[in-house]
Amino acid sequence: MSKKTLDAQIEAIMAATPDGVLYLGASWCAPCKAMRPLLLMEADKHPDIPFVELDLSELTEGFESQYVRALPAFIKISEGGIKAQQAGMLTLKQLQALFADQMPDNKIDEAKRKLQQLLIDLKVEQALVFYDQLEREIKYSSSMQKLKSQCDLIAGARALLPKIKESKFHAMLKAFSSGQFEAGLDIIVSEDLNNAELRQWYVHGINCIEQSDVAAIYRRKLSQVKTP
Repeated sequence: MSKKTLDAQIEAIMAATPDGVLYLGASWCAPCKAMRPLLLMEADKHPDIPFVELDLSELTEGFESQYVRALPAFIKISEGGIKAQQAGMLTLKQLQALFADQMPDNKIDEAKRKLQQLLIDLKVEQALVFYDQLEREIKYSSSMQKLKSQCDLIAGARALLPKIKESKFHAMLKAFSSGQFEAGLDIIVSEDLNNAELRQWYVHGINCIEQSDVAAIYRRKLSQVKTP
């Protein structure tokens, strides 16, 4: 399975299930066989949280993905984006964390306010250093993952912008590098969502949108595109 095909499936699941847990496994994967029963038991305890399973059993020669590096893989989805992801054998506590936030909200809110201010000031390097120093439970809360996506997108656009002069990427990178996420997404829509590289930037940009209703509009545009 190509990277484009598998990632398109994952993106479609995130668009259709903006909040939930995605599990990727295969019958030939020994760790998958060990983890899947425990995961299903945990999922049964949380019927209110959507659970999606993607079976890769037909893939006997490997796969490529920007989201998945090994099996079994677990992706916690929040507001249509990736809140947390893990691969390999997990402890019971890690499985439980897929279905619940365990960090008190006041600690998350305090960290969120500081990271937001750093982003408002476009101090991205400082923001990334601050994020790396946070406790694991705070890092992987949905609100912090959204801000981390914003940091990564701004930093990535800034790093690439000096290398790109006059092309369809330049205006998009300029918008993203200054934190103008919707402007960057609109530029991509006006260009070509069938372009694989632009599509990756587009998905990342959607994950940076704060308002879920606005993000949903951009996700619908993505779902309407027929990839070759």
